[in-house]
Amino acid sequence: MTSTINYNNLKEEVAYWLRNKDFLTTTQRSVTTDTDTGTFSSDSTHLINVSNTKNIRSIVVGGSTLTYGTEYTYDLNFDDSGTIKTKITFTNAQTGDYTISYDYGTDKIFPDLPKPEIKVSDFPRIGVEIIGENSEDNELGGGSEIVDISFSIIVYGPKTWDIDGWINDIKHQMIQDKKDFYYGVYMKKLSSGPIIIFIEGQNKIFQRNIDYMSILNEEIV
Repeated sequence: MTSTINYNNLKEEVAYWLRNKDFLTTTQRSVTTDTDTGTFSSDSTHLINVSNTKNIRSIVVGGSTLTYGTEYTYDLNFDDSGTIKTKITFTNAQTGDYTISYDYGTDKIFPDLPKPEIKVSDFPRIGVEIIGENSEDNELGGGSEIVDISFSIIVYGPKTWDIDGWINDIKHQMIQDKKDFYYGVYMKKLSSGPIIIFIEGQNKIFQRNIDYMSILNEEIV
């Protein structure tokens, strides 16, 4: 069975992490935090009836906080008979009282880059994009490879001082969380780029990137 690292899964997880850590406030992101409560009875999935959910902050079942990836994943764009909802899928069926904290709204942190028609009022903003990959065989038989995937976190805003403040906050938090990602085994900082003008920002918006590499991922052929 072939198993490879999906770029979209990695980008989405990094975007969820950026949203959950409040580098931009919920006000700056134009989102609201809400909770969903109830009781599970051997449930393997759960739907949140909100069409514009942006991230799950936490899931607590029976007093225990579940871990993203190993205990649950979620799809923010699940089509439930023509209605978009958030679908949470559990690794093991869950039983007990639950509290799910999530953000919903428009957001300004995304697992991609800004579109050309974006307006100055849509900033500050953070984007995530894959910038490279390299690999080497993990065994002589060629049955698996160790893969390193590099990605860029790009911070946009009208003030360079604020951009560097957000970059510093991201660096500080990533040091603490580098081993806690599901789709990336270990996050290694590579470099950061210069402050440049965002060409779609009417000469009023600047940007700086900080680059990381997700190392030691295994792909099985």
